[in-house]
Amino acid sequence: MHTIIYPPTIDYYWLYQRPQQLLKYLCRTGEYRVIFYNAPVCIPQHEPIQEVEPNFYVCTKKVSINIGKLEERPILWITYPPNIKYIDKLRERLVVFDAIDDASEDFAGWAHGIPELVRRADVIFATSKKLCDEYKTRHPHVYLCPNGADYDHFASNGKNPRPGDMPNGERPVIGYSGAIASWLDWQLIKSVADRCKQWDFVFIGPLYFNFSDVAHGSNIYYLGRKAYEELPCYINCFDVCVIPFRKSGMTDAVNPVKLYEYLSAGKPVVSTDIYELEDIPFVSVSKNTDEFVKNITYWIESNDEEHVKQRREFARANSWAERAKRVSDVLDGMIRR
Repeated sequence: MHTIIYPPTIDYYWLYQRPQQLLKYLCRTGEYRVIFYNAPVCIPQHEPIQEVEPNFYVCTKKVSINIGKLEERPILWITYPPNIKYIDKLRERLVVFDAIDDASEDFAGWAHGIPELVRRADVIFATSKKLCDEYKTRHPHVYLCPNGADYDHFASNGKNPRPGDMPNGERPVIGYSGAIASWLDWQLIKSVADRCKQWDFVFIGPLYFNFSDVAHGSNIYYLGRKAYEELPCYINCFDVCVIPFRKSGMTDAVNPVKLYEYLSAGKPVVSTDIYELEDIPFVSVSKNTDEFVKNITYWIESNDEEHVKQRREFARANSWAERAKRVSDVLDGMIRR
């Protein structure tokens, strides 16, 4: 069994993201053990080692690994470029760079570590076409691996109860799930909410932005961060799901996890015109406020079971389980070289 070591990067229990999901599904192939070093920020980890599922261990920084007792040298998995400092310290057989975001704007602090990480990595996985094209000019082993969703978790078929803090359901709900941050187009959000008082706009997720500047209207609701287990209950209540990202170099390189979670739930998706979503089926891309309103209106009036079925079929084919199979095939080839 191959061992993947993920150095301290994110709070495992705070926001369930690509690193947790992709590594979890690699574990489930039966070929990998994951040692995930936690970087708790909001949720403390009281036990030094927690086996969250078979062969997936979440560890505190104080836990040391006897590399010599592993069946073989480990794979070092890096998503945060400053973690190049761990290269060579673990006698790793492979260095994987999983390129998740563009190192600009909010993530500009990562940029200084990227040239060295690209030079030292054995293989690079990129979440978006833009990132893949960029790294292919700099490295011989670059593979496109978009984000995905835990399909079964979100494809609940409406069986989840309506949460008590949701609006009462008398009006259509336009919903967003994810980080509440600077990359959302707040001007668009306020404009659409002001224009469409007949809809309720619900936002759930951790707050990295002063939401009081936005929630000025009676039809905008911020319900806070929700545990991963609760997300399907909320998304099931959305009539239309939105990805209202501000268009920029950073967001053009984003392949949103929420897209696949929305589609797993069978929900219509309306987005701004970020590059990565232009050619993805079942996304109504909007170039301006008028189109955003028009697309939401269309899906409120026109959604049906056939569309729901098609979205779910697409999401199932683009699940984390499918992504893990692709990554495992690439890693097997690299290990056998």
